[in-house]
Amino acid sequence: MDISIISILIVALLALMAAAASPAIFTLWRKGVSARTELELWSVMQRRGLDLADTAGRERELGVAASLCVTCPSLEACRDWLAREKPDGLDAFCPNAAFIASLAQAHGQ
Repeated sequence: MDISIISILIVALLALMAAAASPAIFTLWRKGVSARTELELWSVMQRRGLDLADTAGRERELGVAASLCVTCPSLEACRDWLAREKPDGLDAFCPNAAFIASLAQAHGQ
């Protein structure tokens, strides 16, 4: 193969990889420059009557939930849900909805 064709293929591959990663990078950037430093996960848990102590024994799941929250593409939907103060609808956009529901169920809520 000609060097120029290989170079074009490499540049095209890098451009494709950058395009695929850009939504995640944008979400992380948006979280990083956000005025709030608290994860929405904590506000959602508080709304459901849960606190950090309710996650005892489920630290691994909590770590996964925090990671999902940091990289979540539904930040605006989450903030809108928190502002509405309606308890239903979380499962429509939140990747942690099942974890939060299982915590609430385990603690009788």
